[in-house]
Amino acid sequence: MSDGNPPDDMFGGLPFMADLMKLLQGQTSGSNDTARQLAHTIANDGQSESNIDPADRIAFEQLIRVAELQVASLTELSTGSITVEVGNRSQWADRTITDYRPLFETLSDSMSQGLQLPDDLPTGDPMAAMMASLTQMMGPMMLGMTTGSMVGHLARRALGGFELPVPRAADAPILVLLRNVDEFGDAWSLDRDDLRLWVCLHEVAHQTVLNVPHIRKRLTDLLQRHAGAFESDPSRITDQLGGFDPMAGPEALADIQNSLSNPELVLGA
Repeated sequence: MSDGNPPDDMFGGLPFMADLMKLLQGQTSGSNDTARQLAHTIANDGQSESNIDPADRIAFEQLIRVAELQVASLTELSTGSITVEVGNRSQWADRTITDYRPLFETLSDSMSQGLQLPDDLPTGDPMAAMMASLTQMMGPMMLGMTTGSMVGHLARRALGGFELPVPRAADAPILVLLRNVDEFGDAWSLDRDDLRLWVCLHEVAHQTVLNVPHIRKRLTDLLQRHAGAFESDPSRITDQLGGFDPMAGPEALADIQNSLSNPELVLGA
């Protein structure tokens, strides 16, 4: 006769806790999906975005050629074969999560190491087993939430792909966030074509310099070392989540999500 609650479903008698475990497991196996969904929501306040006008794409393709010639002339560096991708906030967030993935994975490993349980926990204890499962899943879950929060807020203000001077894929298109560029220009009464050209110059210059092999390698190494140096403080996380009420329903899950998407709490920054 089989047990009514399988060993891997220790919360069968507590529906809310079972839902929480499903949430955590989903975020662990798909932290990138969690990050994208959260980034989209933050970037657009949960609203849908309009498609890019083909005329704007053509305009940027022409401006990129001008920027390419200027950067090559002034730096005497090869700009390579440059293309441009004019996108919206959601597309910017998706590309950024993909391009920054090696850094986020290093960050996740660093965070997970800081969340190790003590070796003296009793074996066979259901509570100890629950804590072990939660701890194992906590790193990827926090990574997805923290990544989505950071990228989503960046997507609200970035003008191009090099809002941060972080190397992206060497052969990736130049990334321009059209909505933010035009809104920034309107807010400061800037000539639209002049601003768009400046953004193209900024992006081409960054991509050209960051694609120089020794610069790319050195900067990537430094960023990886920095991402690997973060240490999560389990006591701070425990204190923050100490008021968690399993009977509070969906509000409790919302509180957990808000807490675990806070970089200051998760990264100890």
